[in-house]
Amino acid sequence: MRVTGVCTVRDSSPFNGPVAFDLLLRSFDDIEVVKRPSLLSISNLVFMVILLLLAVIAAGALGVVLMRKVHGQTAAMAVLTEAEAALERRRSRILEDISGSRGLAEILEEIAEMVSSNLDGAPCWCEDADGARLGNCPPEPHRLRIVRAKVQGRSGPALGALFAGFDPARPPEAREAAALSNGARLATLAIETRRLYSDLRRRSSSTCSPTFTIASPWTSVLTF
Repeated sequence: MRVTGVCTVRDSSPFNGPVAFDLLLRSFDDIEVVKRPSLLSISNLVFMVILLLLAVIAAGALGVVLMRKVHGQTAAMAVLTEAEAALERRRSRILEDISGSRGLAEILEEIAEMVSSNLDGAPCWCEDADGARLGNCPPEPHRLRIVRAKVQGRSGPALGALFAGFDPARPPEAREAAALSNGARLATLAIETRRLYSDLRRRSSSTCSPTFTIASPWTSVLTF
């Protein structure tokens, strides 16, 4: 920059070396910027290096966070996929039992156990139309928050109900009704299939076997 003013030398012999002086300015207009300082300076270079280091650190931290998030989501998806596969295997086994000769009570208990495993181990049980309870019914169910799904027959009155008990402090979730509804449909299939088998056996045993009478042909005797 260029400064214009009245210079006063403090030393009486200014020729012996550098001396101090005072510069008297009249106004701010006496200071004039001739040329801007160069950007390629040590201070600017240090500032840019610090910015680059901060950017590298931020990018590395973001990469670590994203990697952990991806690993967490991958593990959660793997657990969910395994749980769905296990649920599908159990459902297939129940369908095979319904088509087989396994008892209805055992099938309903297995359905209640499947619903319980799908609801993080919550106690589940099934009540048929006669009031019999099958499954894991707690001794004091009135202390729990009970979710109920009706086991509705395809025609006629209800065949029973499927229940699940939860901690009253636990807020309701949409998957509770979905799990109980799926279990209730399986229970409906099991009960109606067993009733159909029982009806067919009763009809087959009450039907009399037909009796066939074969008449002997007449024999003609010829006399010569």
